[in-house]
Amino acid sequence: MPSFLTRSYATAKSHLGGTLLGDTGFFFHFSSFVLVNAILIAVNLLLTPDRIWFIWPLLGWGIGILAHGLAVNFSKEEAVRRRSHARDARKSVAH
Repeated sequence: MPSFLTRSYATAKSHLGGTLLGDTGFFFHFSSFVLVNAILIAVNLLLTPDRIWFIWPLLGWGIGILAHGLAVNFSKEEAVRRRSHARDARKSVAH
């Protein structure tokens, strides 16, 4: 029986397949970005609300997320991979 995480990942992958978040590497990178930064924001606001520091890791990592997203969305290799994946999906549906 698949674990909760496996089922959740499969569900997310089926809904996001043709989008930027459908890229597995980007999906995990973005998911960890959201989770870790939510924790950092909570820690900052709960423990040191007089000093806002969460913005720096958010911006730094955000630049990395932006670069990753642009690379996934606009690289020639990714375009070839997506066309190949779409062709394979059409073949499997046809059979």
